[in-house]
Amino acid sequence: SVSVTLQASAWNSNAQTVSVTGVLADETAQLITPVPALASQSAYYEAGVLCTGQAAGQLTFSCTTVPSADLTVYIVIQSLA
Repeated sequence: SVSVTLQASAWNSNAQTVSVTGVLADETAQLITPVPALASQSAYYEAGVLCTGQAAGQLTFSCTTVPSADLTVYIVIQSLA
């Protein structure tokens, strides 16, 4: 797993893309599970944050309302057979 920060100032049209080492472009090769850190959990869920896109080394997150604080998210990456 790796940790990423969704910066409050980085949302653009309710979306932002972050670099995540180890993420592959092929969605069928990995199970990607984003989990908000405990301190970010309330704001994450209240803002309706979802992981909505995957590319080589990147994940895109979308939200229904832009959070006012930075959010820490743990990304669990599991290989699929």
